Amino acid sequence: MSLGVYFLLEWLNFQLRWWLTFKLPYTGTRLFLHDDIYDQFMEQLVKKVESLKIGDPADPNTQISCAISQKQGKRIMDYIDIGKQENAKLVTGGHKVDVEGNDYGYFIEPTIFEATNDMRISQEEIFGPVLSVIRWNDFDQMIQEANDTEYGLAAGVITTNLENAVKTANLLQAGNVWVNEYNNFQTGAPFGGYKNSGLGREYGKEALDMYTQSKMITLMNHLPPIGFAD
Repeated sequence: MSLGVYFLLEWLNFQLRWWLTFKLPYTGTRLFLHDDIYDQFMEQLVKKVESLKIGDPADPNTQISCAISQKQGKRIMDYIDIGKQENAKLVTGGHKVDVEGNDYGYFIEPTIFEATNDMRISQEEIFGPVLSVIRWNDFDQMIQEANDTEYGLAAGVITTNLENAVKTANLLQAGNVWVNEYNNFQTGAPFGGYKNSGLGREYGKEALDMYTQSKMITLMNHLPPIGFAD
């Protein structure tokens, strides 16, 4: 296993819990994966996802539980069907499952598609355990596709190269870019999005601007001369 794949998998072991909560607006649902590590990483990713325990939300051993409601569960399944209709490759998951003692819960397998960025499953907010993996090998095209969305709340960059991290973060059109640790909120830091991902900022000093109306006062400390008189 290459160092890059090992590093990314170690990060994923920690970050999967955020993806699997899947009710958060900043949960990452597109994964742009470089061609050099694509096949090797996908193999490990599928193994990890298929090993997750789906179960009762009250069971401490459960790793992924049900959707918030049957309505939302059906909506997620509709998007999975849309992905299939768009000819995205279903790599794993995609089914509703039954959990003993939870007859009214809507449990869905964590689902991974190999997709392209123009597909609806890549462009729209699903709020479910559905991940679109997009292969890339051209940096500029990857940035263009990453920004080719009407949303821009959060993004993540995984790299061992600081120069690449800063360059990529600067180019991404997102209000929050987390490097090597997704969902890394910092006390006092502003939180908010670009484009259709909300207005203004929360938490930081910038949040006070939402409740502030600015006024500009310019004061001269002497009277101007009258006409052309000295």
